[in-house]
Amino acid sequence: MNPVSQFLSYLGQKITQHTHFAIFASLAVIVTLIFGVLHLQLVGAVGNIFDPQSQYVKDFQDFTETYESLEREIVIVIENDDILSDESRNEISNLHLELEFLDDVNSVISIASLRDAPQKIDSMGQLIADDNFAKYGKELIQHRLYEHPIARHRLISAGGKKSMILIGLKSVGERSASLQEINDQAAALAARELQHSRFYFTGFLAVSAEIVSAILHDQIYFVLGGATLGFIFGFLFFRHFSLVMATAVPSILSILITLGAMGWAGISVNVMTNVVPTIIMVIAFADSMHMVDAMRNRLELGESREQAVIYAMKVVGPACVFTSLTTSIAFLSLTFADTPLVAEFGRAAAMGTFLALFASLILSCLICLYLGRVFPVKVKADAAPSNGIIHQKLSDLSRSIGSFSIAHAKKIIAIGSLLLIGSGYIHFLNEPEYRYSENLPANNHATQAIKTVDQDLGGMNGFYYVVSRQDGAAIDFDDPSLLPILTELDHMVENTPTHSSHSSVIQIMNWLGEGAQKPSINDLLENLPTEFTRRFIAPDHRSIIINAFTADLGARILRPFLREMRAAAKKIVAQDPEYKLMLTGLAAMSAEESYAMIGELNSGLLIAMVIIILLMGIVFRSGFYALASILPNLLPIVAGGALLYFIADGLQFTTVIALTIAFGIAVDDSIHFLYQYRQNIKHMDAAGAIDDALKRVGPVLMATTFMLSAGLGLMFLSDLPQMNLFGITIIFILNVALLADIAILPSIFYIKDKKKNLKE
Repeated sequence: MNPVSQFLSYLGQKITQHTHFAIFASLAVIVTLIFGVLHLQLVGAVGNIFDPQSQYVKDFQDFTETYESLEREIVIVIENDDILSDESRNEISNLHLELEFLDDVNSVISIASLRDAPQKIDSMGQLIADDNFAKYGKELIQHRLYEHPIARHRLISAGGKKSMILIGLKSVGERSASLQEINDQAAALAARELQHSRFYFTGFLAVSAEIVSAILHDQIYFVLGGATLGFIFGFLFFRHFSLVMATAVPSILSILITLGAMGWAGISVNVMTNVVPTIIMVIAFADSMHMVDAMRNRLELGESREQAVIYAMKVVGPACVFTSLTTSIAFLSLTFADTPLVAEFGRAAAMGTFLALFASLILSCLICLYLGRVFPVKVKADAAPSNGIIHQKLSDLSRSIGSFSIAHAKKIIAIGSLLLIGSGYIHFLNEPEYRYSENLPANNHATQAIKTVDQDLGGMNGFYYVVSRQDGAAIDFDDPSLLPILTELDHMVENTPTHSSHSSVIQIMNWLGEGAQKPSINDLLENLPTEFTRRFIAPDHRSIIINAFTADLGARILRPFLREMRAAAKKIVAQDPEYKLMLTGLAAMSAEESYAMIGELNSGLLIAMVIIILLMGIVFRSGFYALASILPNLLPIVAGGALLYFIADGLQFTTVIALTIAFGIAVDDSIHFLYQYRQNIKHMDAAGAIDDALKRVGPVLMATTFMLSAGLGLMFLSDLPQMNLFGITIIFILNVALLADIAILPSIFYIKDKKKNLKE
């Protein structure tokens, strides 16, 4: 007996001898952990998804500190059949005025704030003033609004049916209300004033609020759905009250204690950790199924509850411990990521895995001991099928697959190897991809607003060409070398088709200089409102920027484009060695960092796979066991990667994490089969050992895979598209892994041990 089995056997004896103490101790642990839910935070921001030590991340952080309002604006997108109708423009003007009176608003920019160039002969003053429409006509007014340099091509669409209001906020230290409260105040004003138009909120605040709402929705559905599925599958498989409770209750409690532990540990529920409780629930259910099935077997043979508990702890417990260890290794591999969000996910999932082990080992035994007194399991005759027709059918199916595998072992191994090669080739065709919008709930206002901005209002992704001095000092705007550099830079950006819109001080100077002397940058600072100039010039005059925008193109397209633009822009700025250039923005940072981070996650998956395979060889004390596990455990992963090639847009954060998680869970089936087979081969031939192993663990492997699939299927109820893709990926991999473990793995061991038996 190995040390783990000895320890668990000892633990089982103590639980049976001191049942009441074990129950109270377990309740104390559970209640303490669940109270941690009160400290749990829901976080909708995804800005900390990248390595904070990266230069691209540092550049973006420096930029947001200086130009905070640009990346933290509240954006209201307005739709109307005619934005410039009397009714619509009056509503926009009224809303603009009301928003300016909000205490925490620093600036509001909309078509209501735009004025015509004063030096023009036919200058209109305020562009949407009522008198202008009769005097100049709607078409000319719309054209001047569309080409206005303050936010060129962004405040009104070319067709005149879409418009946008940009709300800049005061600095963090100056605000009297939270971001959410400010957003709610603006939303209330928009609902009151825009009676005849459709409107949507987007921007950092609105997106964060939508994600938090989706996360809360998910947690409610995951907990309720997990509880329901636990009872349904427990009943279908065991059809006995105490056994159903011993299976379902630990899995349900694992959700709550995991959330509580996250609260105590200060781990927030965000777009990644959102899925952790569901994963832990299905892991706990799988181990509980194995434990309860072993106890049921002994109870039906006439053994006492105490004997059944000790048997399950001694025989099945070690496999559960080992599967938890391998799964936690897969999760812990994520904690080495430089990305805070990914590392936090790894810690939460690894911690939850051990809590699931506690629930499946200890709680399932305690429930069987306690409820078994009131609802005892009846002793059955040898001919009676265990657990009714479902268990019997699953047993027959798994044994049939095993028999087929033995009869065609070489062909099955060859087919599996070919599938591995083909799927692996397709898997490696996947390229990293990332879009900020991937994290948004589908079909909500923020998502709809982003689509509208991308199509009609100049693009949502902002890119900022920041020019500053090498020594960090304030810029002398009268420096004769500065203007030529800015002019050439502006010309380059304007003639780049990927940028759907842009604005800059050069655009404003050219606009004001039509038919008159061109103003200087210092003239702009003296005569234009600060809400305009601060969109281009830092308050301390240490930098000046060009704002450019694109649609949500994704990292695969943006990364090479940005590298090309960065090199060209730096070449222009290098004409004067006193100046330097930085190209930044959330989308720019994401495009650069996502490639590195997804590659890092892929490396983590590879390391986890190597460690787990080696660990299997160590635990089973056989190099062959480790080698034999490679094909049936690698095939599901590359098959999942091949699936992603066809249904997803490249390798994304969530899909790489899904591959890592799926491998950690899928290898559990191999461990349970190998553990039972290793016991059987000591006193059976290869065919008999395989048949008995599949008879014992096959039904449970099938039932747990179906339960895992159903549990992860709860992710289809999520409003977050990445959760849907996450669920599809893991479900597919787990089912491929099940087939590999009851078809390919037995084939490998049959050929190996058949030859051994023949030699003997």
